[in-house]
Amino acid sequence: MAVRVNLGILLAVALVLGVSQGASAQSGRVRDAEEEKRLFESYFPDSNDAGQRLDEWWKNKAVESLPPDEVLPIVRQGFRRTKWTRMMIIGWVGRYLRHTDPQVRRNATDLLYYASFSPEGHVRHYAVYFGLSSVPEKSAELLARFAALALSNESMNRIVWGVKHTKQAREFLLYVDPYLTSPDAEVRKRAEELKKLFEQETEHWETWRPTAEDIKPERRDDVDYETAFGELYETLGLSYPCFELKGIDWEAVGEEFLPRAKEVKTDEEFGILCTELVARLEDNHAYLMPGAIDLPKIAGPQWDAGFSCLEDDQGRPAVYYVDRNGPAEKVGIKVGMVVLKVDGDDVAGVIEKKMTRLKKYGGFSSERYLRYFAFHFFMRRMEKGDVVKFEMLDDKANVCEFEVAAELGGRYLPRLPVPKEGIRDTANVSWKMLDDNIGYIYVRRIRQGLEAALDKAVGDLQNAHGLIVDVRGNTGGGFQRSTSHVNFYPDDDVTETNRPRYNGPMALLIDNRCISAGEGWGSWFIAKKRATLFGETTAGASALKDIYLLKNGLYKVKYPIRPYTGFLDRPIERRGLEPDVEIKQTAADLAKQRDTVLEAAKKYLLKQAPTQP
Repeated sequence: MAVRVNLGILLAVALVLGVSQGASAQSGRVRDAEEEKRLFESYFPDSNDAGQRLDEWWKNKAVESLPPDEVLPIVRQGFRRTKWTRMMIIGWVGRYLRHTDPQVRRNATDLLYYASFSPEGHVRHYAVYFGLSSVPEKSAELLARFAALALSNESMNRIVWGVKHTKQAREFLLYVDPYLTSPDAEVRKRAEELKKLFEQETEHWETWRPTAEDIKPERRDDVDYETAFGELYETLGLSYPCFELKGIDWEAVGEEFLPRAKEVKTDEEFGILCTELVARLEDNHAYLMPGAIDLPKIAGPQWDAGFSCLEDDQGRPAVYYVDRNGPAEKVGIKVGMVVLKVDGDDVAGVIEKKMTRLKKYGGFSSERYLRYFAFHFFMRRMEKGDVVKFEMLDDKANVCEFEVAAELGGRYLPRLPVPKEGIRDTANVSWKMLDDNIGYIYVRRIRQGLEAALDKAVGDLQNAHGLIVDVRGNTGGGFQRSTSHVNFYPDDDVTETNRPRYNGPMALLIDNRCISAGEGWGSWFIAKKRATLFGETTAGASALKDIYLLKNGLYKVKYPIRPYTGFLDRPIERRGLEPDVEIKQTAADLAKQRDTVLEAAKKYLLKQAPTQP
């Protein structure tokens, strides 16, 4: 049975909308809280029985087994009286906006629309963020609602994204114009800011930041540490989506941490405890942020001897980078050497200790991503100038000993295992033609301007026998699904035919440092079977996120509330993207400045290329 609103309610709502919304738009007046509440209550009945029914169905996950024409009425009838977190339910309803049945999409849109009038800010925000912003063609009613929300300082950036994404900016701004002459100076200011946002490029959800991130909250001294910590624990427990996926026993985490909250005496102790709790989500997209006060200082080793390592094909730390004229280079440490011992201790134990320290205060979505950082930073020291003893194996299998001072602090370390002439490791996108007429594009970040860069790269490399796209070390960003892969579409897809296309054989290079939007973007090549993947499984960290303000206002927490699937039919979180050909860099190749993974991909593509006459 489809969701249907009582005719009397519809007429009442229409009257309120016709008068209140029209008057508001004409006068530039933002609707007050009581008007909003009446609209919310006109759609969602006040029924304890329906609330209990929704609670029971939600608890048992029974709603997931029902068709949407049964689910949406259950949600609507029980929404006002449910004991579950409404923002979770709203986020879940957003899935129906992609349903194949137009009526289901309309019913879900109606539910989210009226949820946007909720007295609860988080419900309004979620209704926009996880639903209404992604409606393909927004009605006049929805555009007017977006204008009212944005001018009330609700989800402004996400609304801008949602409108620009569907190319309805001109129509939307007609609903903003009346607010430019509002009698309220603050509303006029926000209307001007809103129009300016439409003159800027708006990135994909990965780089979008809710307004809550930029606002500094007030400190609340009437809320004690224990209460604020307890509510943080409960909030994460209710809304974090990956406990089962990761096998995390959140109840056991509470038994460990909640008693500790009773012993907290200072802001810094409180912040450190919150940091440790959030790290237990084992998620790279979950972390503590400043609120009314700055983040607590957690001291860590910052100084090294001027080199860094990666994990080679034998699981050993192999030197892949040495700072020019740095301490390591001066004593003879070379690329390709393998570290055996540090200050007399077996390096495997040193790395294990580093991993334990890193994951205590930072969440890592997968152990392979944690290992990446441990292999890069295990040699760092707390005090500048500390002398460290290393035992290493050179490329001739000779054991070498070095004593070198840890004098270099934090700095950019190359993401690629071997530098390539003409490729900038720090650039967003770089490209060149390799030997044997193999094209190479390094996509270091997924950022604004991606399409333009790929157009230029593919245009320059269009005659290559094969094409390598490298996303190793990619730190993410954001992209538009509809435009970001056009250069690699097959011939029979006529979308944006004016853009350069590459139709030949392709390889995608991946590693355990490729994360977030890098994984989402890369997943297209798997879903479309457009490239053969070489390298190591990616980080496995990709999700839709939100920000929670602790009740005492001291800190905020950014954390995922829905796993991201990219172009796949399963979450990327934890599992990542897996290579077709699993291959890792060898120490011997490092010593020769040879990229093991790249060479394997080249060899494969040369076999795929058509024989030349």
